[in-house]
Amino acid sequence: MRNLLAAEFHRIRRDPVSWILAVAALLSGVFFGLLLADGRTDDVFILPLFVLLGVFISLSLGREFNDGTFRNKLIAGKTKTAVFLSKLLTGMVVSLVFTAAFLLPCATLARSVLSRIPAEALVWMVLGFFLLDLVWAVLFTLVSTLISAKGVAGLVNLALVFALFFAAYELEHVVRQPAELPIETIVEVPMSPEEVAQAKAGSFSGMTSEEIDENGVVTYYKSVVIEEGSMPNPNYVQEPFNGLLRGLHSSLPSAQTHAYAHCLNMGFHQSWETQELPRLKSYPLYSLAVILLLSAMGLAAFRKKEIR
Repeated sequence: MRNLLAAEFHRIRRDPVSWILAVAALLSGVFFGLLLADGRTDDVFILPLFVLLGVFISLSLGREFNDGTFRNKLIAGKTKTAVFLSKLLTGMVVSLVFTAAFLLPCATLARSVLSRIPAEALVWMVLGFFLLDLVWAVLFTLVSTLISAKGVAGLVNLALVFALFFAAYELEHVVRQPAELPIETIVEVPMSPEEVAQAKAGSFSGMTSEEIDENGVVTYYKSVVIEEGSMPNPNYVQEPFNGLLRGLHSSLPSAQTHAYAHCLNMGFHQSWETQELPRLKSYPLYSLAVILLLSAMGLAAFRKKEIR
């Protein structure tokens, strides 16, 4: 295993593509840091980091299949387990390097924004972000193990990035559905003289209307919403399926990325909410579980794969 890892890192250091992708990750961090400092925190701007990692792993594993390197390693007496784990660990280390290259310029450029976030929360966010990147690395390795053609594997990994982000948005919409919906009625209530003055000045925020009686007297009304109880939400998913969907949502690296972007956004619009901490502390546990699961699936698939 040690020799395999040494050979992997030696090849990476001498491969110009690896350096180009690392520099691209650095520039992506600069770009996101500038946007963050300007108040833009959309998670879509973090996508290039995951795409670059997917490209690296797809090229790395695809080249090994095409050049017959995997077969040569097995002929030399290396086990499939050792070969797969060496590629998996290499991808994970590269993921950490790419993530560090992304975060360092980003944190430098957006330090005024990050300083508004409590230190404990910031630590959990950084830890969670590194781990969710490891999830991407293991997922890309699994796909590239199953698909020998590096071009096809690269396209599948690219599609997975966008598909999982879309799935995270859809799942979030589902799990945030309330169990009950309020029953509301809108009634028209006469406005006070002060409110009438505000309406005439254009500073009244609510909906207004006017009514003129037969004597020409104008009465001003405002719309008031009155809640009259609640009714079951037909879109609410009942337990235990709701809990399962929440767990699935929290385990997606794309959903965690969206959550971290939301936490960064709170630095611009409101004071940081401490109730976000429990959620941030749970994400690394979800990521570790997914890393173990995907690693086991990848190892099982590689051991059954016929290497030519």
